[in-house]
Amino acid sequence: MNKIMNKNSRLHPLAFFVFLYNNLKRYLLFIIFLFFEIIGDRHSGLLLYGSLILLLIFSFIDALFRYIFFAYRFDENSLTIDSGVFVRHHEHIPFNKIQTIQHKQWFFLQPFGLESLSIETAGHNDGKAEAILPVIPLKISNFIEKLNQQSRLEDVSSEVVPQQVKNKKIDSNYQINFHDLSKYALTSFGIIPTLLGFVGFFSQVDDYLPQSIKKPVESTINSLVAQEFLIILILILLFSLLASYLTTIQKYYHFTLIKSEHKLTTIRGFFQRYVVSLPLKKIQAVFVKQSILRQWLKLATVETIVASDAGKNEKDGGDLVILPVIEKQQLFQQVQKFISYFPKQMPKLTHLPTFQSWYFIRNAILVCLLPIVALIYFYHFWGCFSLLIVPLVISLGYYKSRHMAFVIIPGGRYLFQSGRFWTNELYLIQQNKIQSVSYRQTIWMARKHLVHLSISIRHANSNHEVQIRYLPEKEARRIYNCYLNKSNT
Repeated sequence: MNKIMNKNSRLHPLAFFVFLYNNLKRYLLFIIFLFFEIIGDRHSGLLLYGSLILLLIFSFIDALFRYIFFAYRFDENSLTIDSGVFVRHHEHIPFNKIQTIQHKQWFFLQPFGLESLSIETAGHNDGKAEAILPVIPLKISNFIEKLNQQSRLEDVSSEVVPQQVKNKKIDSNYQINFHDLSKYALTSFGIIPTLLGFVGFFSQVDDYLPQSIKKPVESTINSLVAQEFLIILILILLFSLLASYLTTIQKYYHFTLIKSEHKLTTIRGFFQRYVVSLPLKKIQAVFVKQSILRQWLKLATVETIVASDAGKNEKDGGDLVILPVIEKQQLFQQVQKFISYFPKQMPKLTHLPTFQSWYFIRNAILVCLLPIVALIYFYHFWGCFSLLIVPLVISLGYYKSRHMAFVIIPGGRYLFQSGRFWTNELYLIQQNKIQSVSYRQTIWMARKHLVHLSISIRHANSNHEVQIRYLPEKEARRIYNCYLNKSNT
């Protein structure tokens, strides 16, 4: 391994196909547009075919040049990447500045012992890794990972031996079983974007279909009776549910969480094996989430808010999932195995007084009042149906008020609970991870001694704010003073 250090190395030849795939994905919408224009006979076939062929040729040549001009090298202290065709880029990354390293391995790369490596530092752009090595041997990616770990320990040696995660000392580990994974997939709301995707596709595709196809389809649909149409709708719903279920299953297939050497490692994926290693010190907060469906089933999802984009591939907000689904009664004991400062049991929370629910209900009604008035004014009788929204927003306001709570836990820990769109959210934040604490108060709130308390923590390259609204002023000051006293000690 030492022989390749400080010498330019090339990517594996399969990297060319990765570059080509990225190019085609970038132009996917334009390719689909050309395809429908061709089958719809809207323009000259020669022009459309010529445009499609030129696009494919350009994508091929661009991918080839990107592969040829891409090189990397590393030593005990840093990694350097040279890329670009007409505009050359030279990226020099010291190992001790690396925040996270993410490993991705598509199923077709496994037989060749290859994977993609994404490296993120504190100075990266939003949503993008600082550097990506698209296709490199596993032994090199593991070697870079080891050098990064040793740079943190300030104990770099040229006699480093590549080491897999499975050979390291494991403090705790968890692997999801198929039964729990199925519960996670079935209780997710992934079916909603899938259904919207179907509706959007079929609402637009008829504009591009040739008449030879469009007319028979329209006549078939018009001849359907109510029962047949209902059966088709049910089939579409079932297909959307199946698509959502399989997508979640393959994404979190064999999900494994490992705690070792002061870091957490998550491994998941069927078609693409996705490995993320996260130092425990980068965790800004532990986030427990329960949708309304999972509350009924007493299930929860545990995520971490981190000072990096380690969770940018997750569905919900870019937080890194560490436990996709877990029984509520096992939650605290299980999480505590991996995050030592997490309480072993649910502490008693301080909730807002019941009468303060009115403030949340009032705000919810005011938000929807203007649209309702506009709908009634313009659509008269049919607009009156918008009044059905009122009970819905009242329930949203009441739910939010009854789930607003907090508790100060010994050891400089704060537990905050809030409710949003019938989803219960629980945040555990350490004192030293809080960026700022503030509270604001309108003149009307001052009369009733109420405040809005905001706690800001770091989230990737921005801040994440946890807010407790209409909190009694004495309670807000207690949290604020506790934060100030501990920060000054």
